[in-house]
Amino acid sequence: MRGKTAVPLLVAAADKHALAVEVHLKPLLAELGAQVPGRGLFVDESELAADQTVLITSLRERLGEAGWFLSPVGAGR
Repeated sequence: MRGKTAVPLLVAAADKHALAVEVHLKPLLAELGAQVPGRGLFVDESELAADQTVLITSLRERLGEAGWFLSPVGAGR
């Protein structure tokens, strides 16, 4: 993964696993050589059953709050 940008995204069945994104997954990705410039995202698996449009909107908002770009760098030029 050296030189690649990775978004740490963890899906789990319980909120008690929410910290695992920052404590375990993000450091693992960095150790593998990935660039991880923003915060990780935790998704409770119950959210996956929601309407797809609602899920996409929610993830887009949370990605923005976590510091990730919502469109590719250089898009719109």
